[in-house]
Amino acid sequence: MYEYEFSDKVDKWEADKLYLPDEAPRYTRQDLKMVLLRRKFYEQVAILRCSSHRNEAPPELADRKKARRNATVAGEIYWSGTFWEQMWLNDVPYCARDANVMFGSKGPPFHSNVAPALTNALDLRKWSCAFGDHAWWWTCPMFEEKANRQTAAHLRPLFQENHGRIASVAEQQWWLDGLVQLQGRVLTGRQNLYKGPGMQAFVVAKTNVAVERKLVRASWLQGTAWPASEGEITGWLVWHYTDGGFERVPLIYGRTTARFWGDLKQSDGEKGFPEPVWKHHETAEAVGKERWLRLYQQTWINPRPDVMVQSLDFVSNRDCPASPFLIAVNVTP
Repeated sequence: MYEYEFSDKVDKWEADKLYLPDEAPRYTRQDLKMVLLRRKFYEQVAILRCSSHRNEAPPELADRKKARRNATVAGEIYWSGTFWEQMWLNDVPYCARDANVMFGSKGPPFHSNVAPALTNALDLRKWSCAFGDHAWWWTCPMFEEKANRQTAAHLRPLFQENHGRIASVAEQQWWLDGLVQLQGRVLTGRQNLYKGPGMQAFVVAKTNVAVERKLVRASWLQGTAWPASEGEITGWLVWHYTDGGFERVPLIYGRTTARFWGDLKQSDGEKGFPEPVWKHHETAEAVGKERWLRLYQQTWINPRPDVMVQSLDFVSNRDCPASPFLIAVNVTP
């Protein structure tokens, strides 16, 4: 009934190998834990897990069959479901605690800790939950199988592993640091494995980033991790005024945003979609399948420019699998 998470006998490579590079070395669950224990929030990492006292689980764990009592390296005890990694998604998303950590993905904090050097850029550091240099949205380095097998897409060509800097995109300057990813609707079943998120890996909302200024308009760089039907709302930016009012701006798939990467087949089905403001071509020789990386810009005209905007929320549509993300937000007084 005990799961010893630090065992060097539990082969993790075997379970992951379908989604690993061909030359990937074998590794155990202990190897993975060793990486996590060297990172911030190491005290959350489960070392010993027990499933034999499920009747004692707290009432918020409705599914007693999945209840686990976890012991940490720091000697703390806590209850969780099957995946302890889903307990603190706001601290470290699930995707930053699985196989990708064995292949160089950075850990928290997911930003450079440098305040924006652009006066019109909002400071998103409190929201940032990923670096875009690795496949932050998928737990392994490879994606899909057989003829479609390819390196899981990421935005290293944009970030260049150089965070906390000004970059020019679409003739506008932006502050590039971390990336803010939200969770979309979880899809179940093997047939949906490559169509949408298969488990809760991120939080569904980030709230209360300071704006504290009057503004005429705002623009942001965005995309989604997964596809959706054209016209679906993937999420919202919610602008809160100091007088208690707010404006809820939808992010609409195929109108203002879309999946941040697409192969030729997907691109053929995107007639009428917005033109990306940033694109990068990847060849089949380089990543396994020809595709384009892309980002989208959305602009909002503030209907109440004379009232100060206090704060901003970023909220996902839980009924849509797209899973929106933000890279940067600029505001114009």
